[in-house]
Amino acid sequence: MKKWQYILGLLVLIVVVFGGYYFYKTRMNTNKQQMTRVDYELIDRSNYGLYGTLADDAKSQDKYKNLSAWIFTDTPDWKRFWETDIRQVGTGGFGDYPRVDFDKKRVLALLQGVKPTGGYYIEIKEMSFQGKKLIAKVNIFEPKDGEMQTQAVSSAYDIIKFDKEILTGKNVLEVWDVNTNKLVLTQKLQ
Repeated sequence: MKKWQYILGLLVLIVVVFGGYYFYKTRMNTNKQQMTRVDYELIDRSNYGLYGTLADDAKSQDKYKNLSAWIFTDTPDWKRFWETDIRQVGTGGFGDYPRVDFDKKRVLALLQGVKPTGGYYIEIKEMSFQGKKLIAKVNIFEPKDGEMQTQAVSSAYDIIKFDKEILTGKNVLEVWDVNTNKLVLTQKLQ
């Protein structure tokens, strides 16, 4: 083997090693931020919210057609949402809207959307954050083809509260279906 072939081979080896290291550090290792679990408390969950009746209004049809997320940071917006979109006062074991101390907590409401029959249900299974993302992992239940279902409109929801500090620095909410491991909603946070 000639000396120049040996030197060229050594240079190629050095380029490959350092190039591979650089690629790993800049491309492969960018998503290694630790995911941190978020403690939360259930406020209410049901397969029928008042928003199902609001969807008959032409202006509201798009608003309630598909999965949507709502984050509340103050009492007036929360109370209005509860009384117009979720439950009538005095129903479902609630004499009034559920009280939340917004000096300490925030509320996340996931609405599954208006569906034509029974058998639809949504349940938040885990909350976490990673970097600037707030992540909700949910079970989304839908009736199987051919199964007999109640012939009534469904408008499922799940509502939780969590510490307000969790939202600090977060700019996007991601909702993942744990059954399919697919991202089903991405929403910017204010």
